[in-house]
Amino acid sequence: MNTQLLKVGQCLKHLNDEVAVSEVTLSDGEISYTLLNLELPTAFTVAQARINARFGWTLTDKTLSLDEIRRRREIVRVCKQRREEEAARKAEEEQRSREQVSTNPDYQDLLTKQDEPSTAKLAAKNIRLLLKKHFKGIKFSVRMRDYSCINVGWTDGPTTEEVDAIISRFQEGRFDGMTDMYEYGNDPFNKVYGGVQYLFTSRECSDALIEEAIASVKSRYKTVIGDDCTVAAFRSGKLWNVGNEYFSHGLQSAIHQAAAAISKK
Repeated sequence: MNTQLLKVGQCLKHLNDEVAVSEVTLSDGEISYTLLNLELPTAFTVAQARINARFGWTLTDKTLSLDEIRRRREIVRVCKQRREEEAARKAEEEQRSREQVSTNPDYQDLLTKQDEPSTAKLAAKNIRLLLKKHFKGIKFSVRMRDYSCINVGWTDGPTTEEVDAIISRFQEGRFDGMTDMYEYGNDPFNKVYGGVQYLFTSRECSDALIEEAIASVKSRYKTVIGDDCTVAAFRSGKLWNVGNEYFSHGLQSAIHQAAAAISKK
């Protein structure tokens, strides 16, 4: 088939797609064809040598008129123009967003790709800078498990919600269990200051904070909490089956929730 010269309007099938010849081009002694997809408003170019049965091509007895070819060319041109305009609009919008992020005074002390080309390492460094800025005197552990994950840990100090409010933007998206795929948010912030797929925060509680949480729960449920509600009992997990008639997941859970809400920043 590759030795036969095709004509404008002639139709072919490639696998499950039906196409029609829109243009025939001769360049440097090589013939190529611009083909119009008859189902979608797209066009593509194929060298004559590639139009062969062993590559999945077959001729049909269908031929489109020149008027029909011109009409379809115009549709393809308009659709291509719209796609290019949309791509240009998105690029311009992204550039504006990057500029806004780059000039935001809240991030003026952060590093950029010019300082650290690795997106994950850049994110880790900037997380440390933000935590140091917002939670002075609190010691944080910021560790890269790999280039897709950062773990942030600390004891007492701010609540998990307070830390997440400062650094959650470094997570680039989320995993969608319905599609079993990771969905990126395409935030310009990550392109400027770094990011990772997964960002985990973990707050440990000292005995003093647990004691304070127990006191908080006791103050609200004085008549139902006995002297056996201690830090040692909490640490050993003995309170899960205590007070189930008052707490949906036991006294242990109530103390967990109380401790999580206490900010020591």
